[in-house]
This record gives sequence, C-alpha cells and structure tokens, in this order.
Amino acid sequence: VGSASKVLWGGLRVGWLRTAETWLRRIAQAKALEDFGTSPVTQRIAAALMRRLDEQPEWLGHRRAELRSRRDLMVELLHEHLPTWGVQAPVGGLSLWVRVPSVDTTDFAAVADRYGVHIMPGERCGVGDAYSDHLRICFDRDPEVLREAVVRLAQAHQDVARMPVRMPVAVGP
Repeated sequence: VGSASKVLWGGLRVGWLRTAETWLRRIAQAKALEDFGTSPVTQRIAAALMRRLDEQPEWLGHRRAELRSRRDLMVELLHEHLPTWGVQAPVGGLSLWVRVPSVDTTDFAAVADRYGVHIMPGERCGVGDAYSDHLRICFDRDPEVLREAVVRLAQAHQDVARMPVRMPVAVGP
C-alpha cells in the first residue's frame, strides 16, 4: 500500500496496492462501488510520476531526507517560539498535529490566515469536538518559509491570547 500524496505531490489523492490477483479483483470491485473510481487524469499523473521514480530511483531517498529535515526544523522552531504547544515529530506524512492549549483553534486559524499562514483547525479532521485543541500544520515548504511561518504563528498566538473567550450558544428552552 502506498500513496502519491505523501512524497510525490501532496494534493494528488492517488494510492496503490500490490496484492495477489485473486484479491485485486475483489478490491477493485469494492472500490468502484464505493467511490466510482479515481479520476483518469490523476491516475495518469501518478503513473507518470511512478515511471520517473523508476528512471531516477535516488530521487525518492533525497526527497524523504529533505522532508525529514524540514519536519525536524519545524518541530524545533515550534518548541523554540511556541513552547506551550504540544508537538512531536510524526513518523510519516507532511503535516504536524499540534496541540494548542487554551485557544480556540478555529479562531486561531483565522487569525493566522491574516498573518499569511494557512493552517487547518483539527476539528475539521474529526467528529464533534475531536481534535478541537489541535492544528494541522504542513512542513513541506522551504526552510526559510518555515522559519517565517513560525514567527508569524507566534505573533498570531499573541493576538488570539488577547481575544475574549467565546461562550457556547444555548439552543432550546
């Protein structure tokens, strides 16, 4: 099982699966019934990228090392500039899941956007209040961009800390 979105192209939602022929038919049928198939355009892009990997196998190792370095830099910068935030280096993927105590992360994402840093509130990735105290922060940008982003996130955090706390709206009698 693999995914083009983790290393090749973050927005290319194409994965692959290697399996025995007998399982392949069952899985392909189940997938077709579930999501009506993957766009032929994205499949062709993924296939072309896979051919390029066959031609340049060293590229993948270089890309993984580059992403690992950027991940580690982002974790280090967040620890330095926002020490109250809970952040750990993930094993895979292109984003950090960061716990932000005592802040409405939806409000924070809006303020961060005004500072030119686009992040996702964790509650958009869960059900109910799951992850409502988390942010999803991508770390695949150039190191200088990551450094500037964390400085701006720290400024946004100061602004949000001064905002009044929203009270939940009561509905019903």
